[in-house]
Amino acid sequence: MYDPDGGFVTVGGWIISPPGAYTPDNSGDEDLIGKATFGVVSKYLKGAKVPTGNTEFQFKVANLNFKSTSYDWLVVADSRAQYKGTGTINGAGNYDFMLSAIDAELTPSTDVDMFRIKIWDKASGSIVYDNQMVAPEDADPTTEIGGGSIIIHMTK
Repeated sequence: MYDPDGGFVTVGGWIISPPGAYTPDNSGDEDLIGKATFGVVSKYLKGAKVPTGNTEFQFKVANLNFKSTSYDWLVVADSRAQYKGTGTINGAGNYDFMLSAIDAELTPSTDVDMFRIKIWDKASGSIVYDNQMVAPEDADPTTEIGGGSIIIHMTK
């Protein structure tokens, strides 16, 4: 799935990570809450069939630093962007991720930008982090950003 003419997204800011979002192997850590920061750019270069960019997500209270290594696809539609890719946690491992974002300036349904990131172990499928646990992957994000901005740039 891809839409190289759909636009691109830039995101930077923070959320308050809800209880249960971080699901590591250590029992008890799933109750960690606190500020999580992120920085994102995702777009298709001219003629490319896969998007390029960078995604970084840090949840410092859990010592979680996710960085993307590649992207699979990006879809931008109206006020919403969603993309999927692969990355590492703390410089190691092989994890898939999916990110969804809503730019509040492009929709009348909310006046606050919304953000979701789901990170899971590629081999086992075990979820490591999801700030919208149990929601379907195609659900609109519901976590308000506490600061920063989500900007969807539409192709003209």
